[in-house]
Amino acid sequence: SYRVQVTTIAMFLNDNLAPTLITYFCGLKDVAYYRVASRLFNLSRAIPMKLTQPITPAASNLKAMGKDKDVLQLFFRSMKYNALLSFPLTVGMIVFSHPFIVVWLGSGYEKSAMTVIIIVSSYFLFLGCEPAWGILYGLGKPNLGMHTSILHMGLNISLVSILAMKFGYYGAIVGSTLALSLSYIYFLIRFHQIVGIAIRDTFVE
Repeated sequence: SYRVQVTTIAMFLNDNLAPTLITYFCGLKDVAYYRVASRLFNLSRAIPMKLTQPITPAASNLKAMGKDKDVLQLFFRSMKYNALLSFPLTVGMIVFSHPFIVVWLGSGYEKSAMTVIIIVSSYFLFLGCEPAWGILYGLGKPNLGMHTSILHMGLNISLVSILAMKFGYYGAIVGSTLALSLSYIYFLIRFHQIVGIAIRDTFVE
C-alpha cells in the first residue's frame, strides 16, 4: 500500500538526514566521525532486527485464526527476549566502543566513540519498537509506522539544525538521538493505545 511506500521513503530520508545536516553545519571531517559511529550502531541493530523478522507473519497468522490474545502474548515474549538481549549489547557498546574504534581505525577517532555512547541512549526504545512494529504490520495496520517516520523526519530536521547551530557537532548528535527517541516514545504510546493494553502491562509481563 502507499502507506508502506511512504514509510520506506521516510525511513530512507531519515537515515541520510543526519549526515547531510552535519556536513552542512559542521563540515566533512565531522560527518566522517558520525558515519563510523552510525555504522557500529546499525550493526548492533541488525541482530534484534533479524530476530524479530518472523513476528509479522506470525502475527498475521494468529489474526487470521482469531487468536487475538496470542498476538499479545507474542508481543510480550518478543519484548522479554529483546530486553534480555539489549542489556549486554548496550553495556558492551558503551564500554568497548572506544577501544574497539582505536583498534579498528587507530587514534584520532575519539569523537566516533563518544558518538556511539550518545546514540546508544536510544537503544532500549529501539528494541521496544521492533516487536511492536512487526505486530502492527502483521495485523495490517501500517498507519502508525508511516506517521512515526514522518514525525521522526520533522524532528530530525528541526532538532539537528537548531542544536548544531548552537553547540556544533555534539549538538547535532544529541539532536539526532533526541529526535529518534521522541519518535520511538510516540510510537510505543500509540501502539499500546491501538492494541488496547497498558504500558505497565508490557513491563510486568
